Amino acid sequence: MTNNHGGTIIADKTKLKVNAFTGTAAEVQTAFRAAIANGDVVISCDTSRKKDSNFITLTVVWIDVA
Repeated sequence: MTNNHGGTIIADKTKLKVNAFTGTAAEVQTAFRAAIANGDVVISCDTSRKKDSNFITLTVVWIDVA
């Protein structure tokens, strides 16, 4: 999955997924777990939260290896 230059090789670009999950931490965790499968490869995972809010947004880039 990695190459000699430290990057990630995407063998099949149709398997590259980008999703944003928004809600409480528990809701986001449940939604993310439902979206991925064992063996999937997470490339990037970032969170953000609006000031004075309990909701977070999790943006994930991953490869669906199934």
